[in-house]
Amino acid sequence: MGKRFQAIGFELTSLALIGVAFCCAQKQISSLYTTNADKGESIIFTHENNYAVAGTSFFQPSCGVCNKWFFRRIAPNGNSLQATDLWIGIPYSAECRSLIETSDNTFALAGNMSKGYGFPSAATVMILNQEGDLVQAKSIESGLMKFSEYHQVISIPDGIVCAGSFGISNPKVLVACYSNDLTTLKWAYKYNTSIGTNETAYSLCFQPSDKTYGVVATSENPLSGGKKVEFLKLKLDGSVVSCFSYEFRGGIVNPHANAQKIVAMHDGGFAITGFTDLFTGNHVFLLRLRKNGIVQYLKVYGKNTRIEKAFSMTTTDDRTNLLITGQILDKSDDYLFYAKFKDTAPTTDGIIWKRRWNMNHDPVMSEGYDVVEARSTPEYAITGVLIGNTSIYRVLFLRCDHNGDVVLNTGVCPRDFDLGFHLSPNPSMQELSVKQDSLTDSEFSPSVNHPSVSTDVYCH
Repeated sequence: MGKRFQAIGFELTSLALIGVAFCCAQKQISSLYTTNADKGESIIFTHENNYAVAGTSFFQPSCGVCNKWFFRRIAPNGNSLQATDLWIGIPYSAECRSLIETSDNTFALAGNMSKGYGFPSAATVMILNQEGDLVQAKSIESGLMKFSEYHQVISIPDGIVCAGSFGISNPKVLVACYSNDLTTLKWAYKYNTSIGTNETAYSLCFQPSDKTYGVVATSENPLSGGKKVEFLKLKLDGSVVSCFSYEFRGGIVNPHANAQKIVAMHDGGFAITGFTDLFTGNHVFLLRLRKNGIVQYLKVYGKNTRIEKAFSMTTTDDRTNLLITGQILDKSDDYLFYAKFKDTAPTTDGIIWKRRWNMNHDPVMSEGYDVVEARSTPEYAITGVLIGNTSIYRVLFLRCDHNGDVVLNTGVCPRDFDLGFHLSPNPSMQELSVKQDSLTDSEFSPSVNHPSVSTDVYCH
């Protein structure tokens, strides 16, 4: 018995030391690259206290549209632990948009992939094991001229749920639910609203307080050209609880509101981010909804002399605060930005801190596409894209502490900046009726290889 407790004590001490080493490890900004052009779209923190990134790899030969999906497991120091590329035969159109670790400790990747020449891309999801090997691949049956795609996948206790769009000329929101191993398609629906707009879902989340899904889409009016935010609340079986559209006002007529990410908040409500041209240029918006879809506030951030776009967001501090990442275009300079916000009254900006970075113009472009909070350590990680003087896309991997800092008191690491804030009236709100059409899927076998990946460190 004594030896048993000694062994347990040794294991706990070892785990504690590992945790301290991980916690206090130097934060840095790195790029990961192969012989192709790679763009990181999604990042997660794994149960092994490492990171994983998924995205799209663009071939260098001039073969038209030649893309692969890629998956990378990454150590905290930025080194690649494992790499997988996936494609169909001669690679045609393919984009990997989202990544999640399932409750079975496998990895689910979602996006779109064409099955060959003349075939439109179809909403596709794949399962990889911990070694990065393919377990299963499924796509929504769409047929000719029926383009479909997924933009996000999330994990639930007994499966995964994906959201995106179905259709080319008049796309509608697509949501599908699978078992963890993809052997069972539990349900898949195209959601047809009562208005003739083009609707693409870019994000979904699970709200644990009432066990529902929140889905956010961009709804475009093909006549006026205006874009609205659309929010669907779904039950676990995919049936509709409610659906609303939100039209921004107080600035230009028929503004564009491009929704990009939705997260579940601590009070049962939701937060949505994206970008809008409501005022001069494109700026970041933060739309806060109550659990019934009623608007709590709309905030717009940015300077009229710049373009700012938010691409992703995560909750932090027990789902009470928000961290947003994206892009700032300031004259000819293209910056990655990330900022932390407090969920406050609509008359205050709620900014806790904000940072931007572009390595003194080398790389010449840096953009943040996704952000995650490490569960066991006080840090955040961001992925996206870097483009240097060679004009080759590289995967961005940035780790910062909870104050947004990578390395203090240096000239090349993220700095504070003036984000700007616009007081905005609440959007006008319209309830929509929705009809569901059931969809089917099919299995296929993509090609797989494991490329060599190199790492450069810019800020450490």
